[in-house]
Amino acid sequence: MAYPALFPWHRLPLRIWLPAVVLGCFLLVITVSVLNGIQTRREMLLRESQETLRLHVARLVRLAEREQGGDVPDIEAEIAHLSTDPKLTEALLTDGKGRIIAAHSLAWRGQMVMDKVPYFDEAHFSQALMQRAHELRVSPDQRRLQVVASYALPAAPGELRSRQRGLVLLAMNLSTAYDE
Repeated sequence: MAYPALFPWHRLPLRIWLPAVVLGCFLLVITVSVLNGIQTRREMLLRESQETLRLHVARLVRLAEREQGGDVPDIEAEIAHLSTDPKLTEALLTDGKGRIIAAHSLAWRGQMVMDKVPYFDEAHFSQALMQRAHELRVSPDQRRLQVVASYALPAAPGELRSRQRGLVLLAMNLSTAYDE
């Protein structure tokens, strides 16, 4: 009893199946190459975004410490400038209690950071205040980045140096850039 062949390659002439195999290999190589290019571009976008956020947060910390909290318009102007980036979702400066001093949205000024930024809870706020170096968090899907850094608040009268610290928070959403 003869079983029918699952793939009847033996019935096709060589001039048909050989170009089909070559075309299939060519399509496989192109597909792998395109997918590798997309992955490489996403990794590069993530690295560039991380570096950009680190530079912006360092600049805001220096500005906040230099101004010692007294010249908020300069800080607000810098935050407004940063807010022109469509990937930036949050840009704000807080005092030591979590009250927003300056933000990308003027309506947020004077409100608590924990009320406006849902993923930023009180434990995270307290931990960030204790750290001197900035903290970069990347979501598991690598589409959301957040950088938090503390800065020295102005010294009270009679103090040489303040022990109180505030926070600079910047967040970026890369979903649109990844989808493109």
